[in-house]
Amino acid sequence: MSEVARGGRPAAVNGPTPIWEPFLGVYEDQFIVYYSDQRDPKHGQKLTHQTSTDLINWNPWVDDVADSIYANRPGMATVAKLPNDKYIMAFERGGAPQGRYAAFYRIADSPLEFLNATDIWLHTDSNATLPRAGPYVVWSEAGGPNGTIVISCSVQTGLYVNTQLGDPNAWQYIETREKISNSRSLTIIPGTGEVLILGGGTTYMKGNNTYVGAGLVSFGEVDEPTTQCFMP
Repeated sequence: MSEVARGGRPAAVNGPTPIWEPFLGVYEDQFIVYYSDQRDPKHGQKLTHQTSTDLINWNPWVDDVADSIYANRPGMATVAKLPNDKYIMAFERGGAPQGRYAAFYRIADSPLEFLNATDIWLHTDSNATLPRAGPYVVWSEAGGPNGTIVISCSVQTGLYVNTQLGDPNAWQYIETREKISNSRSLTIIPGTGEVLILGGGTTYMKGNNTYVGAGLVSFGEVDEPTTQCFMP
């Protein structure tokens, strides 16, 4: 048993000092915990990570997204490995001029080095939908020679897909029959070209929160099945 970090009382406003919204990864025999961090007085909220090789002792936090504007609130980080050995981090940004909790992403050579990577706004050419809140990213081996990056957001029923390794101009929106859900998770079904969507309820509904759902989306045949993934 060990404790990675400790924050203050939970409050989704600038000022209090909680840490939350964790995401877990493994890289070169290191266990990674990404989380949203409000403890730094220079930032209303930022994204950081900590690593451990034994799950007992944890290295100091490292910043991943730390905006120069105090009031901005980057949060809800998720990470996936791409077939070119790069890594993509998707996250929301409270205070973004593109929209409330607009979705962004960064691509880096290492899952430990997102801080200086290029900040990219996630959007489609049509802008018919605005991806925002709780983006969850995975990479599927299906969909072409580069596979498909798939991102789900909390306020859209559909998914955002990119078959060009994250080219900012190559995002498309595809509709699904799955309902919205707060930070819907995506799981790749190996060798099938399918992505499992899991929704455990949403904070965007009024009244009782009674929805739990799941759905499968197919991106076509897998030419050469691979076990490559970021999360085991």
